[in-house]
Amino acid sequence: ENCSAIGAGGNGEGIVTINGGVVTAVATTTGTAIGGGIGFNSNGGKGIVTISGGTVYAYNHANRWKIPSSAIGGGGSKKMAGATGIVTITNGTVYAQSVLGTAIGGGSSYWSYGGAAEITITGGKITAKSLPSEPEKDDFGAGIGGGTGCSSKEVGEAGTTQWNGGNATVRISGDPIIRTGSIGGGKTGSASSYLGHADITVSGGDIQAQFIMEA
Repeated sequence: ENCSAIGAGGNGEGIVTINGGVVTAVATTTGTAIGGGIGFNSNGGKGIVTISGGTVYAYNHANRWKIPSSAIGGGGSKKMAGATGIVTITNGTVYAQSVLGTAIGGGSSYWSYGGAAEITITGGKITAKSLPSEPEKDDFGAGIGGGTGCSSKEVGEAGTTQWNGGNATVRISGDPIIRTGSIGGGKTGSASSYLGHADITVSGGDIQAQFIMEA
């Protein structure tokens, strides 16, 4: 429950490159299935993940603290901001699924800001799903993009600061096939905060998604 499946240890930066094969990463963690290390009282670790081939399955299930985090990308945290997720996919088949957090992108936070995301996709077949903690709830995160801010929907030790969703820079080109719920800025659970801003450029691909540009 308290480590990443493939990537960094606690609060560490995870740099992962996958060029082929069949990779299955399963975690129930505040960290990631593939990418940055866990966070709790401190920040989670940045995730730098490059996938250029193979078949990749990444699952991050709900941990006991309901701290959201990504399946592929940056680690999450309870008290601090989610970590940045830098993900590049040029080929291969990728299935990423997270509960509460963003499937591919920035780490999320229980009480603070969502983490930023830098996503580049130029090929491959990508399916990215963020699932709610329970059926009928709307506490799922982005499919591809910034992390969720203040998923608890309540202020933490830092008081009433606005805990926005994570910003995202997304570049999609070439001929990828992408199926996801949303692409872009991260969500937020705080009523006084904003969705993350997104800078998105699409110049190719077969895409089914909702694009979230700005609150």
